[in-house]
This record gives sequence, C-alpha cells and structure tokens, in this order.
Amino acid sequence: MQYITPGKYAVLGFFADSHKTTETDRLMATQIGNYFFCHTCGRRPRADEKFTPDHQPPSCIFTELPHELGYSHQFWEFKYGGWLFQTTNITIPQSLGVNYTSSVFGEKQFLYPQCRECSNKQGSVCRQMLNK
Repeated sequence: MQYITPGKYAVLGFFADSHKTTETDRLMATQIGNYFFCHTCGRRPRADEKFTPDHQPPSCIFTELPHELGYSHQFWEFKYGGWLFQTTNITIPQSLGVNYTSSVFGEKQFLYPQCRECSNKQGSVCRQMLNK
C-alpha cells in the first residue's frame, strides 16, 4: 500500500481537478510541505527544496480503483480560501472555523506534498502496477 495511499505523515492535501499539475499546485504543495513535510517519509525540506504535488490516489490507479483501496485513516474535507482541502487532522478545519465533512479516500483525487525521492519511488511502483 506504500506509495498508493497517503503516507503515514499525510496531514493536509488539496483537491486535484486534473491529472496534470499546474505551477499553482506546485507552489501550494511546497507551502504545505514546508509545514507538514513529505506525506510519505516525513522528511523535512532542505532550504531550496520544492515538493512535488502527489496525486492520491495515484493517477495510474485512480480510474481503475476509485474507492476500493481500503485506507484506514479518517479524512475530512473543507473549503478555505476558495480551495478544497482534505485532512486527517480534524483540528485544522476546526481551528479555521470552517465547516467540514467526512471524506472517503479515493472518491476524489487530492494532492499531498511529496519529496523528490518518494515521488520517484512511487513512479516506479505505478509503472510496475501498469505492466502487470
């Protein structure tokens, strides 16, 4: 399940409205990563590091297995500043004073900050899955 579900350090992701990421997505992933680090390995960023916006679930399986991945963590969705977010930490929307709803992993794709090393490993896992 590693690399095809949010990692054990996943705290906050934002809605992905496309399989392609934009410069805004990359900036947002880096901002979130600077606070919550890589969602997969928990590594803190180096001073010049930019995080990769990681689609969860990965695009390689999203169309095939939208909500059959059996992820055990509880998620909540909330809107803030015109963005749709997903979190495993209910205190985030509560502290912002915004409404939130329960969220099922896999119904939508969200982008989480991921370091380059984990992103490369995930790409390898996806290629292996697609070649089976």
